[in-house]
Amino acid sequence: MIGKRLKKFLVKKKEDEVIEMNFALDYPNSKYKIKSSIKVGGKSKNIDSLIIRAKKGIKSIIKISNKYKN
Repeated sequence: MIGKRLKKFLVKKKEDEVIEMNFALDYPNSKYKIKSSIKVGGKSKNIDSLIIRAKKGIKSIIKISNKYKN
């Protein structure tokens, strides 16, 4: 669902326009002081692959955070 909303928002961009998406996680008060981020970027004409890469990165961050956030 997020991918569809994001795509709808970004479809209005020119095909050659560069898009960067940043996602970050910071648990400074946790036992392991987790801090992680990913950046996904590319041209707007490749929005489908950018969304797929972003989803994979977010899933990885969530997996790590769930394991060590306490």
